[in-house]
Amino acid sequence: MEKNKAKICIISTGKRTYVELDGKTIGTGVRELKYSTHDEDGNMKGQLELKINLDEFEFMDDDKFDKAYQTLRGTAVETAPAGGMSGGAERKETAV
Repeated sequence: MEKNKAKICIISTGKRTYVELDGKTIGTGVRELKYSTHDEDGNMKGQLELKINLDEFEFMDDDKFDKAYQTLRGTAVETAPAGGMSGGAERKETAV
């Protein structure tokens, strides 16, 4: 695993939310998502809670997250560039 690779990226269009979790896009069947940068004791530690309807859940196409991100940035393209985010859109990632 790459040392500086983001474990989770979340974007929202206001109507839909897209989540990339360790490189896999999830969305279909996700009923609730809670993300916190701190644990119950106030220590900095990323935590994620998911509620998933297993009858509906499926991983989304590999490029779905990148396409949604590019659309939000106003740089939508037919297909995501090889290697993910590049070509005019920069994903700002913060390690937690």
